[in-house]
Amino acid sequence: MVLLKAWAGRGTPLEGGMPSGHAAFAFSVATTVALAPVGSVVMLLTLSLAVMIAHSRIYMGIHSVQEVLAGAMLGAGVTWVLHLCFG
Repeated sequence: MVLLKAWAGRGTPLEGGMPSGHAAFAFSVATTVALAPVGSVVMLLTLSLAVMIAHSRIYMGIHSVQEVLAGAMLGAGVTWVLHLCFG
């Protein structure tokens, strides 16, 4: 994540920049829960929390929509691939 932020040249390793680390982590957790044998209520609550975290990053002006979407796709995508490889 830090390498991507350095490559994009915006933000610091822990604040702002491309991609959003908070969104990546939130959607990684939501993807893990969605791939686990849990009920749909738990899955929906976890996804809702990930969306709220992503929205808060945009609302507070810390990230742009593109940065949050990139983080969400990165977190969900990497987690999904890891589950395919090791699940």
